[in-house]
Amino acid sequence: MRIIFFTDVHLSEGIDSLEGFDRALEAFEQEAPDLMIFGGDMGLEPSAVPEYEKRIEQSTTPVIFCYGNHELENGFLTLDRIGRNSSFHQLPGANIMVVDAWKHQQPDPATPLVNWFEIIDDSQVDWMQEQLAGVARDEPLLVVTHCPWKTAVDLGKFDGYDLCNAGKALALIRDFKHVKILSGHRHETARIYDGDIEMIMTNAVCGWWWENGIMSISTDGSPPGYRLIEIAGTGEITTIFKPLFDKAFGEVGLFTTAAGETCLNVYDGSARTKVFLDTERLSQIKLTDRIKGVRIDHFWMLPGERLGTELRITVEYENGRAVTATLPADHQPWKPY
Repeated sequence: MRIIFFTDVHLSEGIDSLEGFDRALEAFEQEAPDLMIFGGDMGLEPSAVPEYEKRIEQSTTPVIFCYGNHELENGFLTLDRIGRNSSFHQLPGANIMVVDAWKHQQPDPATPLVNWFEIIDDSQVDWMQEQLAGVARDEPLLVVTHCPWKTAVDLGKFDGYDLCNAGKALALIRDFKHVKILSGHRHETARIYDGDIEMIMTNAVCGWWWENGIMSISTDGSPPGYRLIEIAGTGEITTIFKPLFDKAFGEVGLFTTAAGETCLNVYDGSARTKVFLDTERLSQIKLTDRIKGVRIDHFWMLPGERLGTELRITVEYENGRAVTATLPADHQPWKPY
């Protein structure tokens, strides 16, 4: 089974949003998916809703929808519908669980649009348990929420998770042999493990296009993109992040922090990924200073003397996939400021 996961399209915002989404849908169609999953956030403006629906209705590929926080903010969801849109899909070749992990709250006057918080409450935990009761533990399972369950840096918000009650929900899927958690929301790319459960955050289709248009890079240095998911007959799930709009992005780039340190950025890397410069294995680093929200562990330290030279990089992902890339001496690092 072949699935496209995409998220955060932010239509009617900034520059090139409608053209960008049209081009993204064309890229998705070229992948010949059996199914698409949208991770939420049509856009802040009410006009984003009909623009999204008009385009999706033209697609011949079925789409599963997970609500994002902007669906609350743009008026698409009324208060009585918030947190009531979880769904479970038992399909040939895959089980897909969408958890509507939102609750309404009275906004702070300083941030009037933030009228939500993220939680898998006890009633949803009970619902998840009921849905999963009849599912064999060797069947593939994708769990989808808009908000990520965990980030690479322990924020201490909900016992180390971004999503309240995530620990209870994780306990329900811990014994599944093939399971992935999919999310968006932060406009970053990350793959984070809790034991053997992989929690995958995929960068927005829109990147950051309200600032710089269709080619906008997100604050973690990832290009706009989507995730291609393939589920084998054995149940094994493999995923890959694929950039949109410009194939020159490849899978690696350079990233310079506000402090002037330049490191290697492997967009879809994780703590279990191995990265080599020529034959020398590089050390992974975490950027914990939250430069415009950067808190992801897909960065590797480069020897200072190699900056400004041609870089021959080999990336070995934990699923056995290996790629090589050459960054020319004049490759320009991206800076999140």
